[in-house]
Amino acid sequence: MQQQQPQVQSLVVPPQTVPTVVVRPLTTPKLYKGDASYKAYKEYFERLSVCNGWVTPIEKAQNLIISLDGPAAETVRGLEIKQDEDYDTIWELLRKRFSYVDDPERQKRLFDTRKQQEHESVAMFEQALRSLFREAWPKQTSKVRTLIAICSATL
Repeated sequence: MQQQQPQVQSLVVPPQTVPTVVVRPLTTPKLYKGDASYKAYKEYFERLSVCNGWVTPIEKAQNLIISLDGPAAETVRGLEIKQDEDYDTIWELLRKRFSYVDDPERQKRLFDTRKQQEHESVAMFEQALRSLFREAWPKQTSKVRTLIAICSATL
């Protein structure tokens, strides 16, 4: 007499039914003290917000406030983050404090007088010209900016 083996069901779960969880660490923003262009920092912060998943203006404002230090932090001191408009208010306060009234004209003058420094490679000089041109003529296409920067670098 042969004994029957009990039937055992497989406990293996097919791979397509196992949920995948990806956990990305948040990137801590660099501190902004006001010693560099607030426009460049704003571009950086906007890109970082996308990477970190900060979607709402209040969430962005809260993270922006904690990334300010020194004179920049003093500029927004006492501001409470309670509404969506506060994010734009922070940037407006930083613009008023750390930009120039005639910024495009100033950048044009800097562009016109910029010379390659002794320690500067051609690539570094070209990048400096590109940055100045972008600030001086913000409405120009990237193709025009590239052509102007290359032509200026060869002078």
